Amino acid sequence: MQKKVAVRLLCAAAVVCVLLSACGCSVSQMSSLRELSRSYVGVYECRALYAGGADLSAGATFTLTLEYDGRAVFSLRRGDERRTFVCRYRAEPETGRIAFGTDDGPFRTYVMENGEIRMYAFAGGRALYAVFARPR
Repeated sequence: MQKKVAVRLLCAAAVVCVLLSACGCSVSQMSSLRELSRSYVGVYECRALYAGGADLSAGATFTLTLEYDGRAVFSLRRGDERRTFVCRYRAEPETGRIAFGTDDGPFRTYVMENGEIRMYAFAGGRALYAVFARPR
């Protein structure tokens, strides 16, 4: 009886691995329930980008990609120009917060709720505001 249960569990696990692999998911990266439950991981599009009240999003495409390994990749495309910035992130979906930073620097915390990440900062005496959201 216990042998049948073990074989069924093994078969079920194999089926889940095959289905996840067919969907393009890396089973080795998502080896636990905690990994599977990271619904915030993925690509976010910039819906608003303002500096000192001026709209900076015209003619450019900004994206933010949150990866399973804790890397965050900010990407900019404007015509032929392409730039990326890679940093680390720590998400706390229970509290609606996400922090970005580098391994050897401070992390800044922002709001993450309803599929949006809202970022506020001051640079060069100007207020910066950005909203990243999941594609519709």
